[in-house]
Amino acid sequence: MADLHTVLADLPGNVVVMRDGEIIHASGEVEKPIFVYSVSKSLTALVAGRLLHEGVVTLDEEIGGSNVSANPPATLRQFMSMTSDYGLVPHAPGQHYAYNNQAVHVYGSYLAEYYHGGKDPLTVLRQEVLDPIGIEDPSGYNGLWGGWGGGFELSARDIARIGLLVLNEGRWENRQLLSAEFIDALYRCQIPEDATAATDNGPDQEGDNTVYNQQAITADLPGNYAYGWWTNANGQYPNLPRGVTAASGLYGNYIIVSPEQRLVIAVTSTESPYPKYADYLSAVLSTV
Repeated sequence: MADLHTVLADLPGNVVVMRDGEIIHASGEVEKPIFVYSVSKSLTALVAGRLLHEGVVTLDEEIGGSNVSANPPATLRQFMSMTSDYGLVPHAPGQHYAYNNQAVHVYGSYLAEYYHGGKDPLTVLRQEVLDPIGIEDPSGYNGLWGGWGGGFELSARDIARIGLLVLNEGRWENRQLLSAEFIDALYRCQIPEDATAATDNGPDQEGDNTVYNQQAITADLPGNYAYGWWTNANGQYPNLPRGVTAASGLYGNYIIVSPEQRLVIAVTSTESPYPKYADYLSAVLSTV
């Protein structure tokens, strides 16, 4: 059986692998902060998860200003599951899904405004998630909450700690930061089975890469998307465990959590083209 160094040698990026809470592999500049792009969607969902655990919001809370471009407004649940229809026509939250970067920014901004006094995204993320788990390296932020323009800037070893928080069902040392129920939901698709793909690109179109509906990624959502995290519950990757959740960002930035093997894999990267999260997990699983 090959070792971790060998199986990961051909995969790019700064990589941290943890098993049972211990680092068993680290390669590259794991302490270097890098913009993680759409991994930021997963981090924004954890901010919401913290507020849910604290009892100050509910999944069915309506997000102010979300009745765009028409009534009705969308709920936090719909925003986190990419079914808010924010900025899209026809507007029927819960009935359509779209990979909507602007929607993530809207609900992240709403939470910051109403529950953090309008603090900036990095301050909110630090307060709710990063500081409680004791990240080691500098952090930054640019663009939108959901990662458009870069999102959050973090190191591989710090996002590995975020993966460990998820692996441990929301518990960090002696403190429950996220409810086990919320973490469990990250392993199961949260898009209604009867929802259909949104066909509108929204008001700000940039070819096929729109802020409101990235249609190429929208096609991957049904059966595979939870609250800001990607699942394998529907068997998208048939050779991998079904009980996996992953944060996934442009250029191959990933947080991969596999409870069955007690594994966390964190990758920060600036590569293009780049492997899928399944490639990293398959490589690691071949050694354990």
